[in-house]
Amino acid sequence: MDFERQHPDDRFILRSVGSTLILVGNRPPSAAGMKWLERELVAFGSRYPGHATYLHYAFDGGEMSMPDDETRAAMRSVASNGPKMFASIAMIMDYEGFTGAAVRSVLSGVLFAARAPKHLKIFGTVAEGRAWFEGFVAPKHVPALDGLVAEVKRLRAIQEAENALRRGEAARAR
Repeated sequence: MDFERQHPDDRFILRSVGSTLILVGNRPPSAAGMKWLERELVAFGSRYPGHATYLHYAFDGGEMSMPDDETRAAMRSVASNGPKMFASIAMIMDYEGFTGAAVRSVLSGVLFAARAPKHLKIFGTVAEGRAWFEGFVAPKHVPALDGLVAEVKRLRAIQEAENALRRGEAARAR
């Protein structure tokens, strides 16, 4: 049974499509959000032993800040425990310029500290990430590319609309 959930504070969205779990977000995570995500990853992966895949899609356009110590610790825990439940993980970092370099740097540091597994890799596009999945699970366990791209675009549009609303509320408050 597919589902869609949104973290109440961090606002990232989780969507399941068969045995693939998709996360879309573009705001800095909190420690509480990372702990919630870890629980969700472990629960989802345990439902599809040996063929669960995870597509983590982060994109530019939201707020940017460096995570505090508690959040970094929670991120390391997610990076250590979440991947154990998945046959393959693709992290799509859709950022450009300095922001992209900063995001990839923080993520690389977290993954290095957590000794990320070989079945986790960072990509620039959903198509590259989907192709990565097929090296680890049978194609029947991976959503069709057009459907996967459509889901990511839909979830990204929700995030972008929420960002615009937050920016408008912040401007009115000034």
